[in-house]
Amino acid sequence: MARTVAWPVCPEGLTPAGEVVRLRPLMRGDWPAYLRLRRANLGHLTPGTADDPDAPGLGAVPPVRAAFHRMVRRARPEALAGAALHWGVEYRGELAGEMVLDDIRWGGHRSASAGYWVDGTVTGRGVGRTALRLALDHALGPVGLH
Repeated sequence: MARTVAWPVCPEGLTPAGEVVRLRPLMRGDWPAYLRLRRANLGHLTPGTADDPDAPGLGAVPPVRAAFHRMVRRARPEALAGAALHWGVEYRGELAGEMVLDDIRWGGHRSASAGYWVDGTVTGRGVGRTALRLALDHALGPVGLH
């Protein structure tokens, strides 16, 4: 049985260099920045990108606008249902990537899969690692996963 999860949540923390990383829900208005990031990172993202059969076009690089809007629209109901938590990663006040905890399983498992990507220009600065730590801290704390 799934649990209800509070949403939206916007955890933030610091990279090892003391720079702020914030997780926040993606919004329809993020499309231009999201597309720009995905296009700029084509070579960086292609090896690890898989197109989700339930969201054709989102895993494509660059993604399809309709798939992005569908993902944004589904994020709140999926979070509230305890199925997935999907955030944009902000670094220096700008969208710099994406973080998702999905395939959340309840019961005895209380587990999830984590996936994320960050702009290649910030790779190596601890942005992705900080985003992952924020998501895991939230999952293991308030959400109640193991």
